Amino acid sequence: EQVMVRNMDLLRTIFEQLRELGFKIAMDDFGTGYSSLSYLKYLKVDEIKTDQCFIREIDTSTYNYQLLKHIMELSTSANIRVCCEGVEIETELQVLEDLVPDLLQGFLFAKPMTPEAFQKNLFVDSDPSYQSYGNRLKQFKRNRYAKILKVRQADILKITGIGLWMFLISADQKHYELY
Repeated sequence: EQVMVRNMDLLRTIFEQLRELGFKIAMDDFGTGYSSLSYLKYLKVDEIKTDQCFIREIDTSTYNYQLLKHIMELSTSANIRVCCEGVEIETELQVLEDLVPDLLQGFLFAKPMTPEAFQKNLFVDSDPSYQSYGNRLKQFKRNRYAKILKVRQADILKITGIGLWMFLISADQKHYELY
């Protein structure tokens, strides 16, 4: 992050080339560190992932609520998706449902898991963890999120973009992996 930000023209060129290949660009931890409004304008990102510091205590802090509300209004008006990171408790989710972010992420939904656990939880109908995870997802069946939970768990990824995806390219650029 610090190295790339020093050469904004190069970073912008790289982002434009990736966008031409069909990639979407997301800015992580928006609102902290190197993620500022000027970068939104200059880099033309497709999505911001708000830092979890805006989510903490959103259920008790008018300041956090109003700040996140305005960040979301600004992003929506600029056609930038918003992912709220760090949702950890039910009351935070209830407040966020009123703000209607595009995506939600946090330990309330699931903790990090191995690729094997991910496979079992979302794709292997016969595995007990699939049923258990499905029941966990159903407890979040509310408002606009209800429509995505009426489908098979495997389809949730397609519909919502849930997940943390990583694209790795080997040094010799002959091996590509998507996680």
